[in-house]
Amino acid sequence: MNNRKRLEELYDHIFAEGKAELARGGVVDSFLMNPQMDTRMGVSLVIRVPDELQNPLWEELGELREMEPGLYYYPQLNYHVTLLDLLRGRPGLTCPPKLSKKYFDCVKAAVADMKPFSISLEGLTASREAVMAKGYYEDGMRQLRASIRKSVREAGLPLEERYETFSCHVTTVRFPKKISNPEKFFDFLEEESGVSFGKFRVDEIELVYHDWYDAKKKILGRISL
Repeated sequence: MNNRKRLEELYDHIFAEGKAELARGGVVDSFLMNPQMDTRMGVSLVIRVPDELQNPLWEELGELREMEPGLYYYPQLNYHVTLLDLLRGRPGLTCPPKLSKKYFDCVKAAVADMKPFSISLEGLTASREAVMAKGYYEDGMRQLRASIRKSVREAGLPLEERYETFSCHVTTVRFPKKISNPEKFFDFLEEESGVSFGKFRVDEIELVYHDWYDAKKKILGRISL
């Protein structure tokens, strides 16, 4: 099965699994109501969504912002695809400079022979906890993930993926409160399910120490393909 078919099935599964909870308003993220209480931090490799796709994605969410102004809408500059979670987000996590350098050197070596590839963002969907733009990638991204996993493990560094990442979504909205009108919310998602936001070339990945929402972050390094 090719990557696109698997991704379509994954996004359909995520939505189907969360639909009953969404019909009750979704899973509320209490930390968004009390951000000062949130000390969760993690270390990840991410791909930034470029400016030319940020604007169409933000604008497409305009109708939802009018319908549900109490939800949390990611700032455009925080739009990203998670390539890999290296150290999973948890309260009080730190990343000493020596460890971040080891990760940087390890990832740089792993991508030395990798070529740029493309990602297309097409349509919106939702899980129980968030609204996401659906991403589809060329095989280069699968190869990149596999090479980095191998390199990190061989170097004896922690690799704390909660599961082997396959998705390529961009999280755009979370729920600090219940969705007020689930029926209209579902109508909106159906309207936006096939909208194309565009395609972009990935020639750089970012090693970042950041919070759950990528709002608080420190860039540990940028690595070119």
